[in-house]
Amino acid sequence: MNQPKKIGRYLIQRLLGEGAMGSVYMAVDPAIKRTVAIKTIKIDTTRSQEEQDEFLQRFFQEAQISGNLNHPNIVAIYDIGDEEGIPYLALEYVEGHTLNQLIKGSVRPGFETLARSIVQIANALTFAHRKGIVHRDLKPSNIMITPEGEAKIMDFGIAKMSGSNLTQTGIFLGTPSYSSPEQVKEGRVDHRSDIFSLGILAHEVLTGYNPFPGKNISTILYKIANEEPESPPNLNALPVNQDCWHRVFRQVLHKNPEKRCQNASKFGQMLLQCIKLSKETSEELSGIFDEGPATVKRTIGVDKKIERSEFEQEQTKLESISFKKRSRKGLLVLLSLLVVSLGYLGLDYFKLVPEKARLSQFLPKETRMRFFPPAEIQKTIHITSDPEGASIFIDNAPYKKTPADYVFSGLPDSELVIKIQKEGYESFQKKLLIRTQEKVTLRPKLVALPIQAEISSQPIGASVEINGKKSGKTPLAFSFVKGTTYRIVFTLSGHTDKTVQFNAGKDPLEKLNAQLKADKPPGKISIQSAFSDLTVTVNGRKRKRNITLPEGSYKLELSAPSVYYRETKRITVKSGKTQSISTPVAVNIKRIDFNNPSVYGVVFIDGRRVDDTPIINTMVSKGVHHFKFVDESGNILHQEKKEVLVDGSKILAPD
Repeated sequence: MNQPKKIGRYLIQRLLGEGAMGSVYMAVDPAIKRTVAIKTIKIDTTRSQEEQDEFLQRFFQEAQISGNLNHPNIVAIYDIGDEEGIPYLALEYVEGHTLNQLIKGSVRPGFETLARSIVQIANALTFAHRKGIVHRDLKPSNIMITPEGEAKIMDFGIAKMSGSNLTQTGIFLGTPSYSSPEQVKEGRVDHRSDIFSLGILAHEVLTGYNPFPGKNISTILYKIANEEPESPPNLNALPVNQDCWHRVFRQVLHKNPEKRCQNASKFGQMLLQCIKLSKETSEELSGIFDEGPATVKRTIGVDKKIERSEFEQEQTKLESISFKKRSRKGLLVLLSLLVVSLGYLGLDYFKLVPEKARLSQFLPKETRMRFFPPAEIQKTIHITSDPEGASIFIDNAPYKKTPADYVFSGLPDSELVIKIQKEGYESFQKKLLIRTQEKVTLRPKLVALPIQAEISSQPIGASVEINGKKSGKTPLAFSFVKGTTYRIVFTLSGHTDKTVQFNAGKDPLEKLNAQLKADKPPGKISIQSAFSDLTVTVNGRKRKRNITLPEGSYKLELSAPSVYYRETKRITVKSGKTQSISTPVAVNIKRIDFNNPSVYGVVFIDGRRVDDTPIINTMVSKGVHHFKFVDESGNILHQEKKEVLVDGSKILAPD
């Protein structure tokens, strides 16, 4: 898309920034020859009409709100208009960088300089709150710092005026890391929500650490809503009274808005009481609250290039001066001439900025690192392992056992070699490149070393099966994985099988030496019987009349249907012994009938139907049998148990 030459009456000079939502241009108002920033907005045609109206209304609200905020620490709005259907704002043109850029740059501003910015921001917020205006999205990237050290709050695009119904309760607008608990839980805000955001901003700007850190949005929001702020690890190195610091930040970051600090300027005053400032700076900053709006004019060494609101955050990188390679002598001569020239022109830039910060604006990186190395940083590394109790080595020097914290102090881009060792596990080693102060966690899962062991048996030569897989014969070597349970089966002819459950790394290795018991010789059972149809069953399995069995107890069943014979008994087989069992002989029942020959019926012996009466010459096994007489209809006429002992017996039923 070509850059427009003119928007409204404003003559476009150059593009300052462009994002998905719109663009920001540097322009000139030809009527009064004033440089302004023109902020345009893109209309998303994929949105519903209702969404477009909401979006545009929020855009123009910035003009309505900012137009009522005439304060040196708030970006001013001059005009509003529409160019061929594209709405725009004409804003105060501010040189400098965002507070976010400054605190995350290679050269961090001094502590007093940062405190001065916090005081100005607090003062400007109080001014807006007194007019019933809540910002709703206060964060370092929404604060511009001019080359003169003046802080300016911008991006009131989602701010809310008292009585406005544009943004309703329950709709979350804002940045997660700087939101208040009530904003997270309910979407409800008032001026105290801005004060909570100011507390987070001040904490991060002054210490370099957000009090509610997290790797994802859900973690950050949960901590803001439910957890106490984390104390910065570098607090001991800062010029503050720690007890005062904790007291002030507990109040400004209180979860309950009613118990929170109620005034932004009051927070600024309490914060100043915790900071160990020079007498001159202390009087200067305290005077801001006494005299009204902050107009501190201090140069803090920032480049002159603007970065602005949400849709201006995708700006190109800062322009830098490129140097061809020069000799060290030539470079120093060039720098000397530069310093003399600027001093001659009467500029106070180099008077107020530390030397390292000044030169960092001009030197190539390799030269800057050689002559002016960066300040040391501290980084906490939490080292643990699975399992715990492993030895930690830092650059090959023994440290502690896991879990433990290690605090690194040194230059950025330093390398740190961390080694973790535990008996029975592979050694773990990692090289860390230290670039930031953010706390990191190292939590490796240690890999168990294989356990080499011998599987043996007494006597040797037993076949070994491990977890169902044949593995060889004893003795044999095997690699076990620590923490794994193995099922080992030993089999040897003439011996009883043995099964062992072995947990590698937990059970003693002695379990792998199996003592096998020799089998006892079997016993024998011999069945003596004249019954040709005799059936022999041992434990439900049909066997022959001569049986070889291991020592033990068995269920023996014998039956011969031809003589109505059935017998069940428990037998005990003894090792090396033969046991004989005989069946009874068969006897003949001469007659089975009724006493009255005129009565007829059907005869059953031991439940089996035999024939109609009279029955002559029936063979049965010697012993007790059950006799039953029934009529043609199945009615029992007579039944009895009777022991049959001799041939020629008669079974006669009474009339």
